[in-house]
Amino acid sequence: MDNIKVSVILPVYNVEKYIKKCMESLISQTLKEIEIICVDDGSVDGTLEALKEYENLDNVTVITQENAGAGAARNKGISYAKGEYLSFLDADDIFEKDMLEVAYNKAVEDKADMVVFNSDQYYEETQEYKKADWTLRYAKIPPYTPFKHRQMTDNVFKVFVGWAWDKLFRTKFVRETGLQFQEQRTSNDMYFVFCSIIKAKSIETMNAVMAHHRREEGSLSVTREQSWECFYHALCAVRDQLKEWNLYDQIERDFVNFTLWNLTTLKGASYFKLYKKIQEEWAADLGITGRDADYFYNEDEYEEMQTVLNSTPEEFLFYRMDMFREQLDKANSTANGLRSKIGSLNNDVKNLTGEGSTETGKTAVKETERRNSKQSCMESRQEGFKSSFKIKIYNKKQKVRIDKNENCSCRNRLCWSFECYFAGTEQ
Repeated sequence: MDNIKVSVILPVYNVEKYIKKCMESLISQTLKEIEIICVDDGSVDGTLEALKEYENLDNVTVITQENAGAGAARNKGISYAKGEYLSFLDADDIFEKDMLEVAYNKAVEDKADMVVFNSDQYYEETQEYKKADWTLRYAKIPPYTPFKHRQMTDNVFKVFVGWAWDKLFRTKFVRETGLQFQEQRTSNDMYFVFCSIIKAKSIETMNAVMAHHRREEGSLSVTREQSWECFYHALCAVRDQLKEWNLYDQIERDFVNFTLWNLTTLKGASYFKLYKKIQEEWAADLGITGRDADYFYNEDEYEEMQTVLNSTPEEFLFYRMDMFREQLDKANSTANGLRSKIGSLNNDVKNLTGEGSTETGKTAVKETERRNSKQSCMESRQEGFKSSFKIKIYNKKQKVRIDKNENCSCRNRLCWSFECYFAGTEQ
């Protein structure tokens, strides 16, 4: 296949449950000039057999390797890629059909080294899609594109998330920088992604949600507990690369602030092992210790890390319990105060309007009911909704159309259900 625009690199491992749906979504992409490079990472279920059903397609390549992790699989895929841009996807995620076409067009429009698009999260158990605005912080990037990392207004490590599947990378850029994925169990894309962000000469963004990240309760936390040291190794790799590029001095403060750990994702033995490592080695190695408080961007994160460095693991847990109790007390106090204000305002409305005895009172009462119960125009329905609408006879078939009365204060779609009911009814 010639003139390949995007090489999709798909590492797969024991994803028999999702692989066919994933492959069908890629084959049906509106951008047709793509190649799909599937790297089976030693699956022991039916994943490889399912992939072989697609090998007869001109744009599908299936590669196998012994189990070495997603990072190694992506690196192997890069070596086979012939496309102008690279897309690194996960086999269990869900993609919009025009994802690659829209992202590619955005990339070539400004010859971008990277394109970052929006995503949300799909929860398997409840089959719900939930917003994930934190994956692309628009408030922290300039109002123009393309841009470089220096134009970001926040910590460069917190504007985008350090995963690869919601991004498109120029192949020439990746090969010229020599960037590859770390071959470790977790956090294997952090080095690749953050170094790309910092090295890229032009970054584009897209507001549209193009990918839906599948979330399954428990799977990620178990993996983290088995590979709790991977995050540290990824940080070290980023730091060392930036030093090699003579960029670390520019990025150091952002980097140090990014390294402040969130220990709440770990449990059991992993929690205590990580805690000890941070106290005895890693905090100093990553430049956290020996700095004044004003060096850190977030006061709460700084206070939490100081507690870690000066407390036992058990004391830190009690510290967090006290902190959450305080937050809960504040939230309850705020909620009670708001309830009191709403009740007081409802009473004011009733007193001022005479419990709805006047026309003004009726309107105010209806508005109060609408806001409190999300149901409006109860009076108009009880008295007969026809008085609240004008009826117009139109066209040869004399169909009835219901137009909302301009004086009606309701803006609820419920009112328009009357129009839906009568529209198109013949007399």
